[in-house]
Amino acid sequence: QRFAQLEEKTILSTLLRRYTFRATQTIDELELCFEAIMRPEVPIKLIVEHRQL
Repeated sequence: QRFAQLEEKTILSTLLRRYTFRATQTIDELELCFEAIMRPEVPIKLIVEHRQL
């Protein structure tokens, strides 16, 4: 379990260093659904752009 968490952190940090993520909607356009956890009614669409290193 500990190894899996370290692996997740490594992958996430690599993605965040190499790519820029932007949502196509503004926060005001999101419709939230309140259940056990708060989540959007419809999936959030992202624009992923490769960073120039």
